[in-house]
Amino acid sequence: MPRPLKIFVNYATEDVAAANAIELWLRGRGHEPWMDRGQLLVGQKWPLEIKKAIASADVVVVCLSRGSVAKTGYVQKELKLILEAAALRPAGKIFAMPLRLDDCHIPDDLEELHYIDWFASDAHERLGRALDFESGKSTIVDDLQIAKDQTDDEPSDTAKEIDAFVRTATMDDVVRVRVITHTGGVTLHAILAALERSRPKKSALLHVLMRSPELSDLGRARAIRHSLSSLREFAAGTKNYQVEARIYASPPLLRCLILEHQSGQYSAYLSFYDWPLAKGLNQRGRSQPKHSPAHPCWSRGFAA
Repeated sequence: MPRPLKIFVNYATEDVAAANAIELWLRGRGHEPWMDRGQLLVGQKWPLEIKKAIASADVVVVCLSRGSVAKTGYVQKELKLILEAAALRPAGKIFAMPLRLDDCHIPDDLEELHYIDWFASDAHERLGRALDFESGKSTIVDDLQIAKDQTDDEPSDTAKEIDAFVRTATMDDVVRVRVITHTGGVTLHAILAALERSRPKKSALLHVLMRSPELSDLGRARAIRHSLSSLREFAAGTKNYQVEARIYASPPLLRCLILEHQSGQYSAYLSFYDWPLAKGLNQRGRSQPKHSPAHPCWSRGFAA
């Protein structure tokens, strides 16, 4: 059943009248639009609140005009935040919806996205169809609640092992963290929780590689989307990591967490998913692991 969407309304100051009208139209359809002028409270740090609102939005409506596309400053920075948030969404997910308020040109970063001329006679109908399509899916709030419900129980053995690994690693000089996982799930939640507790002294890169939800069965696809939602929330709230997510076609044989240190040394947590298949690959010429899935391999200090 379609549900209200959290919609971030992006606009330039000179287009506030048009943006206000769009906000009213969205509310009239039962959605929950977010605009800085109506949502920000006195004393709040507006750059942080805007970043959080973009990260937690289901959809962003990007209002384009001749004035906004030619403007420099925060309006361009906000568009960059929107594109970064879009990059964390699964392939095929509608996130940024460009609306032309006049006959302006489309910015290069948005030219691959289908846009709507808001001044056209069928504009309301077309935007309504796109929103109905997205509202028929689970929202980010639903996904986060399900993910939370899945991790509220006693930590699993995997979660405890990951936490112990990160706590005993030297995080002070970590410059990059690489994560490979299938659906994310408990493993990704445990990694994010452990990284938040043990932080590097300087901002580090966090690269996460997960299976494509579009190429997975329904159950795994939903789990992956839950994990991507959690990753977006983590990215919006952390000051210690610059987060980048990528998806791929083939499932991995292992889950891994690799910490890259400034010295060029690495620390790694490795755990095989499919032990018989992994053994088969090893029989075709790779070194035979000495650890079973119940005993993940912890390595420290090997060079790049």
